[in-house]
Amino acid sequence: MRQEQGYTLLDTALTATLLCMLLPPALNGITTFYRNNQLATASNAMLGILNTARFEAVSQKKPVSICSGTTQCLTTRDWKNQIIIFTDSNQNGLVDGDDKILLAKNIGNGNSWTWKSFRKRHHLTYKADGMTAALNGTLTDCHEKSSQRAIIVNLAGRPRLEKRSPNKC
Repeated sequence: MRQEQGYTLLDTALTATLLCMLLPPALNGITTFYRNNQLATASNAMLGILNTARFEAVSQKKPVSICSGTTQCLTTRDWKNQIIIFTDSNQNGLVDGDDKILLAKNIGNGNSWTWKSFRKRHHLTYKADGMTAALNGTLTDCHEKSSQRAIIVNLAGRPRLEKRSPNKC
């Protein structure tokens, strides 16, 4: 006589129980990994935008500003949706006169950066030598109401990334 092959109800119940116990911690780890990857991607993108603005100022030998907006700087220090880089010959943070928009970059996906400069301006200006126009400060990532990364721009114009403990933006 041939023996039947298969799983019993007890085998299936034990397997389901083990999966229910092991799966949630694994999913939590994957969620944390995904969130950290999102933060790193957003921070690296913003570092790239700042370095591009600084490079353009040096290569074009004229002041270049960066701010939140589409065709003109918004008067808020919360940078959302789109960032523009433009030549800013009079360093007023406005696209006027012979100023040209060099780059418009979308930073969506729920990301919001808060710019806090020592002169309380809504924009950052790099001079022709790559230094800031006394507008050094901090860009804080406010993704989903938690701040874990900040980009600090010193007076020499060099941006650097700093990890921070989560807090409210």
